Amino acid sequence: MLDDGGHTNIQQISTLANSVNNINDGGMIVVEDTQTSYMKKGFNNPSSGSFINYSKYAIDSMHRRSPILNFQQNIYSNKVYSIYYYESLVAFNIDSSKCGKNKIVSNKKKDIYFSDFRHKGYYIKIFNIVKKNFPYLLNFRIVIFLIKKLSGRNLFYLINKFKILSYFFSIKK
Repeated sequence: MLDDGGHTNIQQISTLANSVNNINDGGMIVVEDTQTSYMKKGFNNPSSGSFINYSKYAIDSMHRRSPILNFQQNIYSNKVYSIYYYESLVAFNIDSSKCGKNKIVSNKKKDIYFSDFRHKGYYIKIFNIVKKNFPYLLNFRIVIFLIKKLSGRNLFYLINKFKILSYFFSIKK
């Protein structure tokens, strides 16, 4: 469905709110001329009640699906699978079959061979170095445990802190 109707906040918001339940899974609601959420003359924006701010509420609602957050579901968390933003367009992908409750996945397993994917690269690198140069050490569970600990969060965050800073400095140039 393409909303090419009125461009005021209330018109765009009410079209979205009243259409979501009527769109089949796999469908999409596209609201165009969303630049009006930033126009003062004729639209009294930017404002907290703009369509763009309302669409951000829909993003918050999508995150309600996380069982860790334990929020009450609403129409957007139950029907809107994803949202895309383009210049002057917002597209809402409707698919309730993909909006099911997510399962809680714990990365705090007791198995020392388990690797947290956030740190996987460092764990594998250190593991492969030991495997290549000192393969006999991998027969000891304590060695695997130590490799996991050495490649964990502290190293990960320290390395990424410098990477993130370099990205910010490159933008300022």
